[in-house]
Amino acid sequence: PNQPLNDHPPSEEPNPITTTTATTSANITPFPPTDPKLIESLLSQYTVSTLTSPSWPPNYSLLDIRNTAEQFCSDRDWHQYHTPRNLLLALIGEAGELSEIFQWKPDSACEPGLSGFSEHDKVHLSEELADVLIYLVRLASVCGINL
Repeated sequence: PNQPLNDHPPSEEPNPITTTTATTSANITPFPPTDPKLIESLLSQYTVSTLTSPSWPPNYSLLDIRNTAEQFCSDRDWHQYHTPRNLLLALIGEAGELSEIFQWKPDSACEPGLSGFSEHDKVHLSEELADVLIYLVRLASVCGINL
Protein backbone atom coordinates (compact mmCIF):
# COMPACT_ATOMS: atom_id res chain seq x y z
CA PRO A 1 0.00 0.00 0.00
CA ASN A 2 2.87 2.45 0.58
CA GLN A 3 4.76 1.54 -2.60
CA PRO A 4 5.91 4.51 -4.70
CA LEU A 5 4.32 4.93 -8.10
CA ASN A 6 7.27 4.75 -10.45
CA ASP A 7 7.31 7.59 -12.92
CA HIS A 8 10.97 7.19 -13.84
CA PRO A 9 13.06 4.56 -15.62
CA PRO A 10 14.26 1.80 -13.28
CA SER A 11 17.90 2.82 -13.80
CA GLU A 12 17.32 6.29 -12.31
CA GLU A 13 16.91 7.30 -8.72
CA PRO A 14 13.35 8.41 -7.96
CA ASN A 15 12.70 12.13 -7.92
CA PRO A 16 11.14 13.00 -4.54
CA ILE A 17 9.11 15.79 -6.13
CA THR A 18 7.48 13.68 -8.84
CA THR A 19 7.29 10.37 -7.00
CA THR A 20 3.95 10.00 -5.30
CA THR A 21 2.64 7.37 -2.95
CA ALA A 22 -0.38 5.19 -3.48
CA THR A 23 -1.78 5.73 -0.02
CA THR A 24 -3.89 8.28 1.72
CA SER A 25 -2.30 7.83 5.12
CA ALA A 26 -2.90 10.66 7.58
CA ASN A 27 0.89 11.08 7.86
CA ILE A 28 1.28 12.19 4.25
CA THR A 29 0.66 15.83 3.38
CA PRO A 30 -0.31 16.31 -0.27
CA PHE A 31 1.85 18.65 -2.27
CA PRO A 32 0.86 21.29 -2.94
CA PRO A 33 -1.20 21.47 0.25
CA THR A 34 -4.94 21.81 -0.26
CA ASP A 35 -6.14 22.35 3.30
CA PRO A 36 -6.84 26.09 3.74
CA LYS A 37 -5.78 26.02 7.42
CA LEU A 38 -2.48 24.36 6.52
CA ILE A 39 -1.87 26.88 3.74
CA GLU A 40 -2.60 29.77 6.11
CA SER A 41 -0.30 28.26 8.72
CA LEU A 42 2.51 27.86 6.20
CA LEU A 43 2.09 31.38 4.85
CA SER A 44 2.00 32.89 8.34
CA GLN A 45 5.57 31.66 8.84
CA TYR A 46 6.76 34.09 6.20
CA THR A 47 6.89 37.80 6.79
CA VAL A 48 8.34 40.41 4.51
CA SER A 49 11.67 40.03 6.28
CA THR A 50 11.78 36.28 5.52
CA LEU A 51 10.69 36.84 1.93
CA THR A 52 13.34 39.38 1.08
CA SER A 53 15.67 38.39 -1.69
CA PRO A 54 19.35 37.97 -1.09
CA SER A 55 20.98 41.26 -1.90
CA TRP A 56 24.44 42.40 -2.79
CA PRO A 57 26.45 44.68 -0.58
CA PRO A 58 25.94 48.38 -1.41
CA ASN A 59 29.39 48.67 -3.00
CA TYR A 60 29.00 45.56 -5.20
CA SER A 61 29.92 46.56 -8.75
CA LEU A 62 28.96 45.28 -12.17
CA LEU A 63 32.43 43.74 -12.27
CA ASP A 64 31.64 41.86 -9.05
CA ILE A 65 28.34 40.66 -10.54
CA ARG A 66 30.12 39.61 -13.74
CA ASN A 67 32.80 37.71 -11.82
CA THR A 68 30.25 36.02 -9.55
CA ALA A 69 28.14 34.94 -12.54
CA GLU A 70 31.27 33.73 -14.34
CA GLN A 71 32.30 31.60 -11.37
CA PHE A 72 28.74 30.29 -10.99
CA CYS A 73 28.74 29.21 -14.66
CA SER A 74 32.21 27.70 -14.44
CA ASP A 75 31.28 25.68 -11.38
CA ARG A 76 28.41 24.12 -13.35
CA ASP A 77 30.14 23.87 -16.76
CA TRP A 78 27.46 26.07 -18.33
CA HIS A 79 29.75 28.00 -20.68
CA GLN A 80 28.83 25.66 -23.50
CA TYR A 81 25.22 26.87 -23.24
CA HIS A 82 25.93 30.56 -22.68
CA THR A 83 26.09 31.73 -26.25
CA PRO A 84 25.03 35.31 -26.94
CA ARG A 85 21.83 34.03 -28.56
CA ASN A 86 20.89 31.80 -25.62
CA LEU A 87 21.66 34.50 -23.08
CA LEU A 88 19.60 37.04 -25.03
CA LEU A 89 16.64 34.66 -25.17
CA ALA A 90 16.96 34.01 -21.43
CA LEU A 91 17.14 37.76 -20.82
CA ILE A 92 13.97 38.30 -22.85
CA GLY A 93 12.24 35.56 -20.87
CA GLU A 94 13.21 37.22 -17.61
CA ALA A 95 12.08 40.61 -18.92
CA GLY A 96 8.73 38.94 -19.68
CA GLU A 97 8.52 37.68 -16.11
CA LEU A 98 9.34 41.19 -14.93
CA SER A 99 6.58 42.69 -17.09
CA GLU A 100 4.03 40.20 -15.72
CA ILE A 101 4.38 41.85 -12.30
CA PHE A 102 3.10 45.12 -13.78
CA GLN A 103 0.54 43.60 -16.12
CA TRP A 104 -3.05 44.52 -15.26
CA LYS A 105 -2.08 46.83 -12.42
CA PRO A 106 -3.62 50.28 -12.66
CA ASP A 107 -1.34 53.17 -13.55
CA SER A 108 -1.85 54.59 -10.06
CA ALA A 109 -0.22 51.46 -8.56
CA CYS A 110 2.82 51.85 -10.80
CA GLU A 111 3.83 55.37 -9.89
CA PRO A 112 7.33 55.99 -8.49
CA GLY A 113 7.67 54.26 -5.15
CA LEU A 114 5.12 51.62 -6.19
CA SER A 115 2.71 52.51 -3.39
CA GLY A 116 0.13 50.19 -4.96
CA PHE A 117 2.42 47.17 -4.63
CA SER A 118 2.33 44.79 -1.71
CA GLU A 119 5.58 43.95 0.04
CA HIS A 120 5.38 40.51 -1.58
CA ASP A 121 5.07 42.18 -5.02
CA LYS A 122 8.13 44.31 -4.27
CA VAL A 123 10.17 41.26 -3.23
CA HIS A 124 9.10 39.48 -6.42
CA LEU A 125 10.01 42.59 -8.42
CA SER A 126 13.48 42.71 -6.85
CA GLU A 127 14.05 39.05 -7.74
CA GLU A 128 13.06 39.55 -11.38
CA LEU A 129 15.10 42.75 -11.67
CA ALA A 130 18.12 40.86 -10.35
CA ASP A 131 17.55 38.07 -12.89
CA VAL A 132 17.40 40.62 -15.73
CA LEU A 133 20.53 42.37 -14.46
CA ILE A 134 22.51 39.14 -14.15
CA TYR A 135 21.57 38.00 -17.66
CA LEU A 136 22.35 41.45 -19.07
CA VAL A 137 25.78 41.52 -17.41
CA ARG A 138 26.45 37.93 -18.48
CA LEU A 139 25.43 38.69 -22.08
CA ALA A 140 27.70 41.74 -22.17
CA SER A 141 30.57 39.68 -20.78
CA VAL A 142 30.17 36.88 -23.32
CA CYS A 143 29.98 39.48 -26.12
CA GLY A 144 33.15 41.18 -24.88
CA ILE A 145 31.31 44.39 -23.96
CA ASN A 146 32.48 46.25 -20.87
CA LEU A 147 29.49 47.88 -19.23
